[in-house]
Amino acid sequence: MVKKDKAIFLLPSLRSFSPINGIINLAMSINDILPCMIVGMDKDFSIDVVEKIKRHNMEYLILDCNGFKNILKAKKKLQKILTKKTIFFSSMLRPDLTSNILKKSSSLRISFTRDFIDRQYLYDYNYFISKAVGLVHFHALRNMDYVIVLSNSMKEYLIKKGIKINQIKVVNNFIDELEIIKKKTEIIFDIKEEKIAKFITCSRIIKRKRIEFLIKGFEKIRDAGLNFRFYILGDGEEKDHIKSLINYKNLKENIILLGHKDNPIPYIDRCDFYISASIAEGISRSVMEALFLGKPCILSDIDGHRELVIEGKNGKLFKDLDEFVSIISGVILGKINFNNSEKNLLPEQYSMNYNKECFREFIVNILENMQVK
Repeated sequence: MVKKDKAIFLLPSLRSFSPINGIINLAMSINDILPCMIVGMDKDFSIDVVEKIKRHNMEYLILDCNGFKNILKAKKKLQKILTKKTIFFSSMLRPDLTSNILKKSSSLRISFTRDFIDRQYLYDYNYFISKAVGLVHFHALRNMDYVIVLSNSMKEYLIKKGIKINQIKVVNNFIDELEIIKKKTEIIFDIKEEKIAKFITCSRIIKRKRIEFLIKGFEKIRDAGLNFRFYILGDGEEKDHIKSLINYKNLKENIILLGHKDNPIPYIDRCDFYISASIAEGISRSVMEALFLGKPCILSDIDGHRELVIEGKNGKLFKDLDEFVSIISGVILGKINFNNSEKNLLPEQYSMNYNKECFREFIVNILENMQVK
């Protein structure tokens, strides 16, 4: 039974997934002032995640309520452990919808919003379903006491969608720097030490990530007589199509599909540049990891990417295929260089300690206001 003055963090699952790990890191930053319980809706979990929760003296609970059909079941289980002094956090669609239908027995409801919602759903569902799901999710967010977003561009986006400005708190996305340093030492054999430009992207292979766009660009670069390697980490619904496209265009020597890797860090570290042509992102953790590892990033000109790139220092942005080809060709030929002397290219406001402190300060203010009331 959850006692008074606690925080419950409701997540889709307790599997090892970057957004989930990020929220658990935030919970760790306040556990001494507001004891935290991490709750996963699905029955699936990662032993590593559970061990991390236990190691930091936090409680955890697995609801075994997979899928949308079990949201009411999750509500019933949660209702039993809420008190009037529980601060209830949720993240992503199912947890936010579950939070929205709970009786208002907790003191505050707070959502961590990770994406530009309706843009994301256009790639997850068909047009009509995406619109319906987006409307329902936005309705849930409007009922929250606070919505925590990853960037200022997401804040502006939610204001346009009807979320009140005083509901929104910016806590930038961040990475666990110590974990990355530990992970980069893993030995890999998939990437050879070659004196040619090596590019990498790490993502789900789905339409929103525009892997086909990148292949078209690298085909033009190959046809211009330039040599390179482009590594693609990840799996997804378009993987077979992408593999066939690489074979059809005779690009197997230049473009290598590596599949999903539990630890992408050593692969990013052994390449020279990180690239992404994604149509929509919140703040990409893979891009942040690459910048932290000192890899300049060549990215599509979208809101989430603009916040990370300082043109000419840690990367460049492109608007279309011709601009992408021009930048990559310039990099390979040595005509485009990045004016930096730092190993870590990630802007300081996206560091873990900076944002854990921002989150902690936010929660301290909330607790102080609750005591006054």
